[in-house]
Amino acid sequence: MSMQLSALVDDLKTTLKDAAGKFSAANDADFTRLLKAAAVTFGRKRPRTLVGSVDLVAEQSRYTAPADFMLPKAGVWGRNEQRKYKPWDNRHPGRLPGLSTVEEADTIKIVLTPAPTQNQINIISSSYEFFYFATHTLSEDAGKTTIRENDRDLLLLLATIGAMTELANSGTVNPIQLHRGMGSQSKGTTAAAWVEKLINMYEAAA
Repeated sequence: MSMQLSALVDDLKTTLKDAAGKFSAANDADFTRLLKAAAVTFGRKRPRTLVGSVDLVAEQSRYTAPADFMLPKAGVWGRNEQRKYKPWDNRHPGRLPGLSTVEEADTIKIVLTPAPTQNQINIISSSYEFFYFATHTLSEDAGKTTIRENDRDLLLLLATIGAMTELANSGTVNPIQLHRGMGSQSKGTTAAAWVEKLINMYEAAA
C-alpha cells in the first residue's frame, strides 16, 4: 500500500463513503488537512526523536525551533564536559542550561535557562545540540512520509475521527455509514456516535 499523500486521500474518501461529499474544498484540501492533522496527533502515540541544533550567542536564551519541532526531549550540549571535568577544573562548564519552549507570535522558540555564557561556549561549542520530538510528515513522495506503512490504518482511522468530529460539531444528525473496515455499526449511526466508537478503536489498536 502506498504512503503517498494522494493515495491516503483516496483511501480516506473510500472510508468516509457518502460522508466524503460533506468535504468539498477544492483540490481535496479538506482531506489533506484532515490527514495532516491526524499525522500530528499520531505523533503522540508514535513519536519521532530527532537531533536539532542552534547557533549560540552568549547571554541569549531564545532561539527559533526546527520547523518540525513538537516537544523538547533533552539537551546534550555540555554533558560530556560536565562529566569529564571536576567542578574546580577551569574546563568544567558549570551549570548547564535547561531546555524548554515558549510560543512567540505563532513561532515556537527554544528557551535555554540560564542563557549560555561566553565561557561555556568557548569550553563546549557554539552549536547547542538537543533531542526533540518531531511532527510526522506526509508527502507525495512516499519516501518522505515518516509514518510507517504498518501504521497506515491507524493514520486513516485518526483522520476519520477528525472528519466525524467536524461533522458532529457542524450539527450533522443524518445517519452516516463508513467503510466496513471501520467496524460494525447500524445504518442509523450518527457522526457523534461514530466519534466515540472510532476513538475506542484507535486507543485499542495503538
